[in-house]
Amino acid sequence: MPRNKDFPDIATAAELLSQACERLPEEIFRELNGGVNLLPEQRRSADGLVTLGLYHHNSMGRYIELFYGSFRAVYPDADARVLAQKLDETLRHELTHHLESLAGDRSLERWDEQHRAMLLRGTYDDDTATTAFLGGGYTRPEAALRRRRRAETSPEEEL
Repeated sequence: MPRNKDFPDIATAAELLSQACERLPEEIFRELNGGVNLLPEQRRSADGLVTLGLYHHNSMGRYIELFYGSFRAVYPDADARVLAQKLDETLRHELTHHLESLAGDRSLERWDEQHRAMLLRGTYDDDTATTAFLGGGYTRPEAALRRRRRAETSPEEEL
């Protein structure tokens, strides 16, 4: 499949992401010691879903990773305007994980788990919400293991 020549290169995407960060209040980035990082690769979860971004809270600190290759795969026809919107949406999703983590809340993490299970079962048909969901993913290994066990044993309970 030929590549969209209008799809912004990674340097342009990094600038768009930087602009999205600058539009937000500084307080939102409190304790995000590893910052917001745009990585060149495409990322897939263990179950095969494309992942646009991840929030990490681990021994390295707190940081966000967005995956340029994933945006290119999910939105191959995007121009700079569309990519800027999708980067902004994903950034806000991951920052919500960050703020909830600081507050000891896991609401968005639970929402992600429920919608991931729906996607994997094929019961999720809203394309707009699906791509919004793909922006997120919680990265603690034990959380991923719990999600997989729950999905294998009783997927109905997640809804």
